[in-house]
Amino acid sequence: MVEVNITDVMALRFPGGIAEKLRRLRGVLLMNRKVLAILLVVSIGYLVSISGAALGAEADRDVRTPDQLMAQGLQLFQRGAFEQAAVSWTEAERQYEQAGRVKEQGEALTLLSQAYQSMGHYTDAFQSLKAALVLAEQAHDPARLAVVLGSAGNLYLAAGKIDEAELHLRKALLLAKELDSPALSAVILNNLGNLLTSQKKYPEALAAYRESFSLAKATKNPGLAARALINAATASSQSGQYKDARDGLDQAAEQLPSIEPSHDKAYTMITIGL
Repeated sequence: MVEVNITDVMALRFPGGIAEKLRRLRGVLLMNRKVLAILLVVSIGYLVSISGAALGAEADRDVRTPDQLMAQGLQLFQRGAFEQAAVSWTEAERQYEQAGRVKEQGEALTLLSQAYQSMGHYTDAFQSLKAALVLAEQAHDPARLAVVLGSAGNLYLAAGKIDEAELHLRKALLLAKELDSPALSAVILNNLGNLLTSQKKYPEALAAYRESFSLAKATKNPGLAARALINAATASSQSGQYKDARDGLDQAAEQLPSIEPSHDKAYTMITIGL
């Protein structure tokens, strides 16, 4: 996402505090790339194929096995403890490699990349993703390949490499749709919308956000649904559709009761001015 000039919006004196909401939205958009990278990966739990319920059960035990370390890493990541999450996922990846569990090793590498990205360590993030990509290709696993390509596109976007981001995101979206994976498609479409917004392709961006929102609702991912609405409000405000921006932020606020307490929920509340 990019900086947005909404000086003209402020002058319109919107009712119901919309000017203040958009002012807060502008503040979020002007954050540095490190923080934007954090905001782009809060849907991490939806990019892995491991059962969330199983991970939660594993996390309640003593942390020794790689599955338990993966669960611990997810919990730490959701709390914003990115460095500690990276430690857990690094050890999980090592143990999976020793056990010959290639699929799980690739998942650990993908998550590790997300942790590095959130800390602004892009070189380490790319190295982890390259290793995960090799494993997915060797295993001829299209689902895993779609996840890795989507993560790579997301990372390129955070690093400001727009052409590479679009190439990887569109490849990932094509695979996700071929696999009939609405949950993964929802995540990729939201990130693709961010890329299109940065290119000022607002109609295409809004279409991507709308589809992401619909799929997120269908797959019971209220956090992603809220983010798609917030991002659509950003695109609307940049393109002069101020009423749509206001309505989008109000609709995003309606998703809050369904979002569990987390870094994700805090971001949503800050962005919409609550």
